[in-house]
Amino acid sequence: MAHITIALDIDGAFSPITKMNSGLPRPDNRWEDWEYLIAPKSFGACFAEPVVELFKELSTRDNVTVKWHSSWRELAEKLSEELELPEWTQFTDDDSVDNWKVAAVRKWLLFTSCTDNRLIWIDDDIDRFISSKVFPNPEHTNPRLTKICPDSNKGISPDDLKLIKQLTGGVS
Repeated sequence: MAHITIALDIDGAFSPITKMNSGLPRPDNRWEDWEYLIAPKSFGACFAEPVVELFKELSTRDNVTVKWHSSWRELAEKLSEELELPEWTQFTDDDSVDNWKVAAVRKWLLFTSCTDNRLIWIDDDIDRFISSKVFPNPEHTNPRLTKICPDSNKGISPDDLKLIKQLTGGVS
């Protein structure tokens, strides 16, 4: 079975961006009938319960590694504690270069040798990186890479969850 690494952004992906990042999304920016959690220590950011639950479950799998791919850094540790998530490491520790998120994905694609390894990159800025040619073809069309670019005001969608479940072999 392939090993899946998930590079997970927080703002706009794992957490929808709300007004001043301090509360729940407006009713028209919510997915279905999902319940949302607010993490008061993390700027009042909100999180859809089905998304949090899926990532908790994925963290228990031997073939899946979840890593933060966010500028939150130390706040990600607090967030993990608040949401009762495992302590995920950062996908990269080098945010000193321009477009460091793209550089980290590029590095993973170049230096992760086993062709069975797959990367799921979840970030609301992916389309911007591609359209600005920061992440050019053929890199962004690499078959080992799946890109999920959520609506930043809504975060990861029900369809995104279905795709993640499919790519990781379903949910037990």
